[in-house]
Amino acid sequence: MIPLENRTKTIAIIGGGISGIVTCKESLATGVLLPTVFEKSEGFGGIWNNDPKYGRTWTSVRTNISKYSCMFSDFPHGNYVKEGQDFLDTDQVHQYLQEYIDHFNLFDHFKFQTLVTSARYIDNEAKWSITYSNVKTGESKTENFDFLIVASGVHTVPSKEELQGVDLETFKKDGGKILHSVSYKSSENLKDNRVLVVGNSNSGCDIVNDLCKQNTATYHYFKRPYWIIPRYLNVGKTLPIDSVIFNRSSQAQSLARTPLERNKYDNAFFSSQIPLQVKLESVRISEDQHVEYHPVCISDTYLENLKESKFKAITSKEPNLHQIITNEKIDTIVLSHGFNCDLSYLSDDVLSTIKFQPDNYQVVILYKECIPPRSIKQMGFVGLYKGTYFPSIELQARMITMMFVGQLPYPSDEEMEKGLKEEEDIRYAEPKRMFPHVDYVDFTDGIARVVGALPDMKQLETTNPELYQKIYLAPHNAASYRLVGPHSNPEQAEKMINHFIADINSRK
Repeated sequence: MIPLENRTKTIAIIGGGISGIVTCKESLATGVLLPTVFEKSEGFGGIWNNDPKYGRTWTSVRTNISKYSCMFSDFPHGNYVKEGQDFLDTDQVHQYLQEYIDHFNLFDHFKFQTLVTSARYIDNEAKWSITYSNVKTGESKTENFDFLIVASGVHTVPSKEELQGVDLETFKKDGGKILHSVSYKSSENLKDNRVLVVGNSNSGCDIVNDLCKQNTATYHYFKRPYWIIPRYLNVGKTLPIDSVIFNRSSQAQSLARTPLERNKYDNAFFSSQIPLQVKLESVRISEDQHVEYHPVCISDTYLENLKESKFKAITSKEPNLHQIITNEKIDTIVLSHGFNCDLSYLSDDVLSTIKFQPDNYQVVILYKECIPPRSIKQMGFVGLYKGTYFPSIELQARMITMMFVGQLPYPSDEEMEKGLKEEEDIRYAEPKRMFPHVDYVDFTDGIARVVGALPDMKQLETTNPELYQKIYLAPHNAASYRLVGPHSNPEQAEKMINHFIADINSRK
């Protein structure tokens, strides 16, 4: 590792969550960049900050994907994960990030309780001017940096308080309470209330399940049914959902299907996995609806709770939601209908160039969700899209930091134009998929290909068929991105892959 005092370029990183942490580490890995991470809260982790004042999870939350998708390519989980445990709680995710920060000596690069209020490019100095203030004292400072990374995430501002057909201001004046899911911390706080949860995203369904533990009078309102998928699927053996869905071979087959074929295949698969949902009228997705796209929510106990009438599901087919709220004497509404993205510290010119839409499904238009058009200099974005996972965020950080220092070439004009068009097509495609890049493995492999970190699968099939089986035909594993290319570590990568495969093969 090159000493810090010998590093020639500075980089400002806005956001101390998962994206900011890995970008800090990959900046140091270049041997050139000296990073500073600006984080407005008192600690790191972003939504996974385990201090309830700053984090955005609650006591019963577990990850929706397994530990193998919640890790970076060169740093396995430690012994805080119990034997046989697949899904992590907030403290365990935070512990992983803590150990990662400690291992790579990142902590001293953070400025906590520091809010960035302005980021402007100074053309005649080729620098980014960053103005920030201390959250506690209000003291403001300005520093210049060679490069800027925005890693503050898309889930920054709770969506507007609104519910079609319901006057929420009158509801509050009459003594009702409204919470956004970001403020929900425990079912204990609402155990004597009559609660309406709005929205059937993962957080909405998780909150419903949590409230059911207290026998709280709970009602769940949503516009259309999602597939309610458990964390484990049975495909001859019982595996975590991401070990079933995230697979290079099966995703290649999926991408080869037409949209109609893909809808029919996916819906038939989910229907076979969760027959109970087909029996419950309020959440049923019938076979004649299999030609349509249906989003997915991951929840283990939602359907059983519904079957046992521990809560009541209310669909948009109900003619008068206001009347239901009145009749059922609802006193608390929990809004779980999303977030807006706040990039107010950037100039209007930058926001216009990246086609920023704070409440859009696709908030910015960037090459590989990372690199802005060439007219914006010395700037990148990491993790600023919906549906991010550790490996894709890490690869974005590797790609942009290496490009900054000339260790990778920037995309050509043709590549940039093609990449931006692909992202804009996603923004305006109908119907909207759950996330912009539901083809997660293919998207992540695309970034790895730019970095030079993707093994040649055709060559590998001939030269090392055993390894090919493990990384192409078996479930996806982040360590495959350290087998080749810059900063690779084949020995450690194969050790991590072998441990993963042994675990998968041991399942029944």
